[in-house]
Amino acid sequence: MKQVSFTGALASVIWLTSWAMAHAGPRDDLRGAYQSALQQYNDLSLDQAGATLDSALSQAQSSGLGTDIALAPLLVLRAGIIHAQTNDKQKTVAAMEEAVRIDYNVVLPIELRSSELQAMLDEARKRSGGSPGEPVQHTTPQPECLGDLQFEVVVALPAEGGQVALYWRKEGEGTFERSLSMDLFGNLATASLPLSDHSGADLEYFVVVFDNNNQPLAGKGDQEAPLSIAQGCKSKKLREAGGKDADKKERKKRGPVAFPRVFIHLGLGTGVGVAHGEVEQTFQQYNPNKQYGLREAACAIARLWAAGPGEYGDPLPKPIAFAGHLNQLEDFSPGATTPLPGSKDMLLAAYNQGYCSRQHGVKAGMAPAPFHFKPEIGIRVGRALVLSLYSRLQVVSGSKVLRDDPTVKDPEVVYQRYVLDADPEGVRQRPLFPTIGWSIGVKARYFFGKDTKKFRLFAGGFAGYGFARLRVPLPFANDRNGNSVPDNYEAASLRTSTGCQPVWPYNHACGDQGDQATLDDQALAASVRANGKKAENRIDTVLLGPGMIGGTFGFHYQIVKYFGLFGELDVGVWFPAPATVLFDLTVGPVITF
Repeated sequence: MKQVSFTGALASVIWLTSWAMAHAGPRDDLRGAYQSALQQYNDLSLDQAGATLDSALSQAQSSGLGTDIALAPLLVLRAGIIHAQTNDKQKTVAAMEEAVRIDYNVVLPIELRSSELQAMLDEARKRSGGSPGEPVQHTTPQPECLGDLQFEVVVALPAEGGQVALYWRKEGEGTFERSLSMDLFGNLATASLPLSDHSGADLEYFVVVFDNNNQPLAGKGDQEAPLSIAQGCKSKKLREAGGKDADKKERKKRGPVAFPRVFIHLGLGTGVGVAHGEVEQTFQQYNPNKQYGLREAACAIARLWAAGPGEYGDPLPKPIAFAGHLNQLEDFSPGATTPLPGSKDMLLAAYNQGYCSRQHGVKAGMAPAPFHFKPEIGIRVGRALVLSLYSRLQVVSGSKVLRDDPTVKDPEVVYQRYVLDADPEGVRQRPLFPTIGWSIGVKARYFFGKDTKKFRLFAGGFAGYGFARLRVPLPFANDRNGNSVPDNYEAASLRTSTGCQPVWPYNHACGDQGDQATLDDQALAASVRANGKKAENRIDTVLLGPGMIGGTFGFHYQIVKYFGLFGELDVGVWFPAPATVLFDLTVGPVITF
């Protein structure tokens, strides 16, 4: 019985069933009359209370409920009103005898209880010649292959403040995990088991009466020796058809209210996408071991002013401004050492602002979008469709691009401190964009399964506007001296069969091998390269958006009435350039109403 007691503790949260179908209407009328008369008695409207009871009892007689046990509470209440009106003991006891003949164990309402009336009720029991009977009286209900099963239990002991629970299973199931909390009126407990639940199957069940401390008092049957109903339905198909019909009727009756109407998602997640196109913070890098000329040298000098002394993101200089930068370089050059890898006229002719403005390209490959937060509010439209407005807030983390210090405004200082340094310290370059990437969109989800199921799968789609970013590790080191050559690729010159091209700022690297300036430039480039090989590779970001469209797949689990969990996979196409795919996995709590 201990196991039953634990299960009974959960029965109070099980749904309350309807009254027995055979007498649902008349019995409901009796209960309503009882409540009305009791309220009138409390308001000291004794004549009105008596009239209410007499009318209800008369209607019960005409409805064929002359000896129904549901009459007992009304009869004993009428006896108490007679005593309050007349103070006539004989009339009171006679009225109580009517109640006792129907239900020997009928009790006085709390509002009427007194030692005097209790003594009269005890005398009425003696006069009736009846007996308490079994603690729990029950008759197996009639089978209903295509209808709801109606259960009635008469409790022969007080269960005030407690409850009566019915535990059941289909024949062949292992445990009695299903239960109904039976509705009590007087000593009569009733419950209805819908066809959608029993499906016409043969059943086993037992009944337990609990006190107000949830301790078992008595029962009918038990887990080891349950009661049974052999419904004898003709076929499995008949049972299934009946269950489906009953399920449809139940949904129509209750409406689509079991599933929440409002959803507030608070999702956390991560993503991965296909990165290609260009990175955001890194100009196109050059490899002097493969290709390098005056055009690349001109680009490196022009970028020093856009990404060095000036704020990062300044547009590259127009040709006339670029000529002024070349003059500046000559002005602060040390002695006879030229700061240019060719003549000013040659560099100016080689300079192409559009070519130099290119960002570094990325080969197609998978890249992470490490962390995002997705707040969302949705409203159910119809039975299973939910429309939502959501936002995607991405923390852009993990990018690592080192460059010269943008806070140093003097070009000569930048040139001496970074460009000509064998192991420049480098400063982490902060992106032009805020560290939060954002987007906003609409989403539609269609939920599969029954409205009453706690766990439901869904599928849908979304569309919106905004930006996302992928974290892309690049296959080369940072450019800490600002000459547009990754430090681990650093070389003093590009020597070919047709000649030698110095790499800026190693402008003497193509001189005679015994020349000190040539040796110095080659040694400086070798030091930068050696230090670059020991450093971490550069990590940049690729921008996605601003348009997005895609599909979503996932689940919703309703834990309790106002709280659940969800998980979903969004597969989105972000466009226009470059169009790519982003996979977002998001999980989190859902507040529902």
